Amino acid sequence: MTSTTERRITVLKRHLDGIELQLMNKPTALIVKYCGHLDEDALGKAYDCVATRHPFVTGYIGKDLDGYFIEVRPDSTTQFVVHEAEDLSFLREVSASWDLERAVAQLTVIRGTSGGFVAMHTDHAISDGTVKYRLLQELWEFYAEIVAGNRVAVSPNGSLPHSPARLLAKHLGLSDKKLDGSPDDVKADSFILSQKYISLSEEDTSQLVHAAQAMGTSVHALLCGTVLVTQRNHIKTGDGSVLMACRTPVNIRKRLEPPVGPIEVTNFGGLQVAKVQVRKNDDPVAIGKEVKDQLDSGIARGEPVRELAVRTPGEMESFGGPGLSIATVTNMGTVAEFARAEGLEIVDFQIFSHALAFSHPGYAVYTYSRRLNIQVMYRPELHSVAEIDEISSGVIGRLRSFGG
Repeated sequence: MTSTTERRITVLKRHLDGIELQLMNKPTALIVKYCGHLDEDALGKAYDCVATRHPFVTGYIGKDLDGYFIEVRPDSTTQFVVHEAEDLSFLREVSASWDLERAVAQLTVIRGTSGGFVAMHTDHAISDGTVKYRLLQELWEFYAEIVAGNRVAVSPNGSLPHSPARLLAKHLGLSDKKLDGSPDDVKADSFILSQKYISLSEEDTSQLVHAAQAMGTSVHALLCGTVLVTQRNHIKTGDGSVLMACRTPVNIRKRLEPPVGPIEVTNFGGLQVAKVQVRKNDDPVAIGKEVKDQLDSGIARGEPVRELAVRTPGEMESFGGPGLSIATVTNMGTVAEFARAEGLEIVDFQIFSHALAFSHPGYAVYTYSRRLNIQVMYRPELHSVAEIDEISSGVIGRLRSFGG
C-alpha cells in the first residue's frame, strides 16, 4: 500500500554544492522497531507535519545547465510506503531502487504480526545523521500528539536548508571552489555495503562506561583502540607495527559562532583523523588514549571545519585505501527515547546503510535504552562474512572484557 500527502507551497529550488554532490545517491535510514498497534493513517499525517515544517523531504534532485539542484514543487508529495514482512530485508529493495529524480526521502512501514518497523530513508546529499535523527524525533512527537487526539498546528516553512559550503564560506570568510559544485564531485566512488549488528547488554554497557571512567578515558577511545587492534590482528604483514588511521566524523554545528541549528544545514560533519602505529595484540587502551589525544587536539584546532571546507572526492578515504589499516568510527552518542504514543511501544532503534563513499570498514556506534549498539559496515567484495564475523566478535568480546 502506498500513500501520498499533497502540500501546496511555492517552488523552492537551489543548486547543490560540492559537499552535497559528493554524498549524493547514498540513501540511509533510521529505524524504530515497535510492538503493538501502529495507526498508519496517523503516521501519514505526522509525516505530513514533518514535511510542512521541512519541505525538502518532498523534493527531488534534477539537473540543468548549471548543475544538480534540489527542487520542491507546489505539487510535491511525501513518499509513504507500507510493506508486510517480519524483517528489514525490504529496505535493501528500497535502497537499490532509489531514484533521486522521484524523491529524496521516503517513510516506510514494515508491518509484522505483532509489531513492525518504521524506517525514514533520506539521501545523504540532503541530510546527515543530525538531520535524520531530528526528523525522526519530530515524526514521533507529531504522531504521539495526533493519536492522543490533540490538534497539531504546523506553520509552513518556505525555505530549504542552507548549502554547507556557502554556510562555511560565510562563517570562515572563504571563497570556496565547492560553492556551486562540479561534475567531478559526483564521480566519488560509491560502494554497496553489507552490514552486521552487534551490541552489549545493559549491564555490560554500564560496566564499560565505569571502566572507561576508571581508566581516565572515554568509551569512544576504548572503542577506537579496540577496533584498530582487532583489525591489525587480521592484517597479514607479520607482528611488526603498521601505521593505521581512525576517522571520526565531527558535527561542527555547535563549533561555529553563532552555532548552527540541527536542520539549518544539510550536511555539517567534518572528519578528524588520528594516525597511530599498531602492533599485533597491542594494548587497545593505550592505542585508544593515543587516538583520543590526537582527535581532541585536532578538534580543538578546528581541523574538522577546515577538512569539510576543502574536501574533494579523492580525499574521502583521507588515508590509506581499501583494507584494514583504516576504520571510520561514527559516534552518535546516546539516542534519547522517542515520544511515547498510545497503543504501541518503541522497543529498539537501528541504522540502515546501503552505500557510502569509503571502502574500509565503518562502525556506527550509539547507545539506546542503556545498551551500546554497533553497526559494522563493509564491502563484501573486500571482506568475507567470516572475516567480519571474527572482527566483530573480537571487538564485542574485548569491550565486554573491559568491564571485568
